[in-house]
Amino acid sequence: MSEWITNLFDSIMELIYKLYIVLMSLSAPFRMAVIILLLAIVLPYTIKLILWLFNHLTKYVIQFMEASSNKIGNMTTNRRKQGKNPLVGTGLIDWLFSIIEALGTKLRNGIIKGSQVKPKTKKNYKLISILCIVGLPIWGLFSPAGKLVVAWSDFENRLVSEHLQPLGYDPSTYKSFELASTSVKSALEGNGGETATATSSEEYYVSPNEDAKNGVYIREGPSIDSRDIHVLPYGDYALYLGEEQTDGEGRIWYKVQVNDSLTGWISSNVVDVYE
Repeated sequence: MSEWITNLFDSIMELIYKLYIVLMSLSAPFRMAVIILLLAIVLPYTIKLILWLFNHLTKYVIQFMEASSNKIGNMTTNRRKQGKNPLVGTGLIDWLFSIIEALGTKLRNGIIKGSQVKPKTKKNYKLISILCIVGLPIWGLFSPAGKLVVAWSDFENRLVSEHLQPLGYDPSTYKSFELASTSVKSALEGNGGETATATSSEEYYVSPNEDAKNGVYIREGPSIDSRDIHVLPYGDYALYLGEEQTDGEGRIWYKVQVNDSLTGWISSNVVDVYE
């Protein structure tokens, strides 16, 4: 039975990962918006399911306690009719059952009351969901070095390396927030057409190599002991600024730029350089 449940769970998760691979074709902000939308739709039904399970579980516990308490009461009455004393501890057990029954009844009433959502609550939930669906991706788009994007990138980087790659996903096609942010800023600044083509032909980029599929650290300075300020996911790119430094151990460091507000150093051992 447990093996059947495990296989079913694995099949469901594999289906979810394959659907996520389809979402990976979207730009990161749109991908985040779709995920938040799906969570906003699923969350109320998940809460309803949990409340339904607790309601029925509490119902069966109350019925069991009532039946047990009645049985103890009948047994005590029969013993007294026979001129015998009640069994030792039956009074305490009956009292405990009564307490559990009363608590279960209060809990069940609370669950029933809690499952009755007010129209104002539904309206507020929809409003908050819309704000999250629209606001969070825009926030991440214009703040690619912020905690939101870093946490999102870490989540997707782990998802890609542990689950999506084994299913055939190519991490080199990963569309990050940094990439989307750079594209939007370039469009807003009007850097398009022939000028953009000419500029890009003179620029070089670095990307984590095959030995760094979990991503690489961008550090504040050209040293392994320097504080890390960003994680560059596998398949993502950073602009190489043409400056190199060698540390005391002979390790070569490249100065790179992830976006307009984030510049740091990355080890040449873990990246490849592209034009």
